[in-house]
Amino acid sequence: MIDFCRELYDDNLSKVVFINELECNPENRSSIYFYTVEHFLYRILNRTLRLQEIDKLYHLRYYKSVSFLYRGQGIQREEFEKLQHSVGGLLSFNAFLSTSTDYAVTHLYAETILSATDTLAVFMKIDVKVENLGNNIFSDIGHLAHFTGETKYLFSMGTIFRITSVEQESNRIYYVKLMLTNDHDEQLTYLK
Repeated sequence: MIDFCRELYDDNLSKVVFINELECNPENRSSIYFYTVEHFLYRILNRTLRLQEIDKLYHLRYYKSVSFLYRGQGIQREEFEKLQHSVGGLLSFNAFLSTSTDYAVTHLYAETILSATDTLAVFMKIDVKVENLGNNIFSDIGHLAHFTGETKYLFSMGTIFRITSVEQESNRIYYVKLMLTNDHDEQLTYLK
């Protein structure tokens, strides 16, 4: 989006300054902010939608790029065994799923769960490929978190993941790799 806007407004200094602000400080402003300031982005987007210029709409997409998200949680041994035997299969959570971009914090959280006697600590690494986003809904909620500076993402209920591997890290800590699925996943399509 940045390059596309620069190309459109390379002869307008005030708009170039605004583009530079967007590029240098994306975390300080949301997409809604840039849309509502009724600056050039507002005008470009509305014109593009009104004229149905799909190719330009593609260039105007802007999102934070996230490759991996992490989650640490406790799980009962029986549930874990089901998970372990489901490698290659699908997994869905029946609640909102809170995740983080911070590997160390979520790994530490998984380790603190070990005080419960029959609970295993599971550390999940979720592969969030852009091409798998499809209809999946998850959002950056870090700005809403109780502790400042947290980088949290929340998945909606029913989001479906593929279990790619389950490995034992130590005595009662397991490492589970998940991949976000999309509507084109063959196994998911078959189930529908």
